[in-house]
Amino acid sequence: MRRTTTNLEPTLRGLSLTYKAMLLIVAAWVAATVGIVIVQSAIVLPSFAALEERETLKDAERVAQAFAAEAADLEKLTRDWAAWDETWRFVQGSNPGYAAQNLNDESFRSLGIHAMVLLDAAGRMVWGRVIDPLSRRELGLAEFSREAFAAANPLAWDAGTPGPFAGAVRQGYMATAAGILMYASCPVIRNYEEGPVRGTLIEGRFLTESLLQELRLRVRASFRFEALPAGAPEGAPEGAPEGGSGNAPVISRAGSVMRAAFALGDARGAPLARIIVERPTEIIARGRTTLYWSLGSVLVALAGVVVALSLLLRRTVLEPIWRLTRMVVSIRTTGTFVARLGLRSSDEVGTLAANFDAMLDLLSEKTRALAEMAATDELTEIPNRRAILEVLGRESARARRYTEPLAVLMIDIDKFKDVNDTRGHAAGDLVLKGVAAVLHSTVRDSDFAGRYGGEEFLVILPHQDRRGAAMAAERIRRKIAESEMGPDRLKVTVSIGVGTIGADGVDGMLSRADRAMYAAKAAGRNGVSVEAQGAGGGG
Repeated sequence: MRRTTTNLEPTLRGLSLTYKAMLLIVAAWVAATVGIVIVQSAIVLPSFAALEERETLKDAERVAQAFAAEAADLEKLTRDWAAWDETWRFVQGSNPGYAAQNLNDESFRSLGIHAMVLLDAAGRMVWGRVIDPLSRRELGLAEFSREAFAAANPLAWDAGTPGPFAGAVRQGYMATAAGILMYASCPVIRNYEEGPVRGTLIEGRFLTESLLQELRLRVRASFRFEALPAGAPEGAPEGAPEGGSGNAPVISRAGSVMRAAFALGDARGAPLARIIVERPTEIIARGRTTLYWSLGSVLVALAGVVVALSLLLRRTVLEPIWRLTRMVVSIRTTGTFVARLGLRSSDEVGTLAANFDAMLDLLSEKTRALAEMAATDELTEIPNRRAILEVLGRESARARRYTEPLAVLMIDIDKFKDVNDTRGHAAGDLVLKGVAAVLHSTVRDSDFAGRYGGEEFLVILPHQDRRGAAMAAERIRRKIAESEMGPDRLKVTVSIGVGTIGADGVDGMLSRADRAMYAAKAAGRNGVSVEAQGAGGGG
């Protein structure tokens, strides 16, 4: 009796699986046959239209984001030039060679700008130039004439503007005789965004057809750019949806084309141009064709009952097991825990998959924690040698790709061995922690500091040339010398070597910084030494 029950268990389970398969097929057949017309007219076709609208709105949002990204790029260029000591001195009349060296045709071409104006602290024009985007000839626009800045101008920054200056920018669009211009205005300040304000830098970029075509290729969306005449009403042009300045994209449909429009406005909100994004209604057409084919599929569904049963067995049992096997092999070969089964069923296979996914979540969390521990120095809680060198490799590749300056500081604690010998290693550990804390609080958010080894630390300074790196090093040296560390209020000094990126790569930059650091020690310690002029690429 017991033996008979045991032999029947697989059969009973098989019958249960067959029953579920038959029930699913019959239910699907009945539901599809009875409700197909209602579903098509009330749910499916409207959902395709709604999906088409959402995709068109997404295209419009991407186009708007592309214009915003272009404005952000112009803002960054303007802010970089405005927060420069050379510009700061020029607007005050103490840098006569600045215009010839920096405000030439090559600068306009490399920056991709068509207009630049420099004002002094009183808002008067010091230097200005506007060029035609096509002929590259100089234009005389009233908006950028000396008369335009003779009186109070909303683009000029007052000399009493208080800091901080990190977000100090005025940007937007303006209509000129040569076309619509995107502009950015920033206060002229010193390096490291330090005041006081001594003038204004305004840079502009015309919305040329070549720029618009570049944006179309960037976002992979088709749109039309329509400049509006002065005093144009908020209404849309013929055949286009309305979209006033500052409004969200407005959607409309005309035949087989879906359109979304939004406007670009000036500083007062008056519309200057309208962007009309167009998209063929391909989703609706494909959806309608799919529904027609589905009708025929329902009519022949009963002929595939046997095939459906085998497919159901494969889907509910065989495929999950095969997915589980492939995942285990993938984890074993790649060592990653990213993939998940994601099965949602109440049978044994679903329970196994859910617990396996939970185990992978736990392993992934533990792996991330171990990775963080492996990249962090246990004593100082800043990146260790391996982690900081990985950062240096990435920053070096980025600096070479974009031809940007990059510098490193090699920092060594002076007479650290004496601290360990006279005060003990516990005091030495407090000194290491204190120096790391000073570095963490002193460097910029864009800089990186890590423990290089022993009593040596490495600081990476992106976008810094030799001069800026030397100033940063002096600031760090002075801060450490003034700090008191530990309960015994110990004071230490450091010797710092400055190296910049060059043709000899990361190893050469580190070697030059190391030699400069030893030169600082040889000069009496507690000092900063810069690599020999011309040794690196920092200028």
